[in-house]
Amino acid sequence: MLIGGILIHLDECVPESVGDVFRGRGHTVEPVRLIVPKGTADSIIAAIGEQDAAVLVTVDKDLRALAPRIPKERRLYRRLGIISLRCPEPQAEHRVRQNMDLIEFEYHRSQSLRDRRLMMSIGSNFVWIER
Repeated sequence: MLIGGILIHLDECVPESVGDVFRGRGHTVEPVRLIVPKGTADSIIAAIGEQDAAVLVTVDKDLRALAPRIPKERRLYRRLGIISLRCPEPQAEHRVRQNMDLIEFEYHRSQSLRDRRLMMSIGSNFVWIER
């Protein structure tokens, strides 16, 4: 990861243009499709993100459920951040670009906390941040 930058794992279901927005701001983007085969189980994708302390950008709601802020059971993922895109795919690049300052602010803010994970959902007309 770049000093001061965010390591982004871009899920296979997210347009590459979203990764370009992060790259344009100096962040490291690793498309999941280059790390594991297409269709790999969500738990394996999450485990790789956990190992790398990455922020996984996804539209997959199941992945978000794997790493809740307040777990019902023992927490498996202590370092995996998630940005859940909950807007139509054609809006994803625009919504990420529109909220990039907030994403970066929340990421850097979270790095000083006990739970350092960035947990965020971005929709067509909302942004949710879990603190």
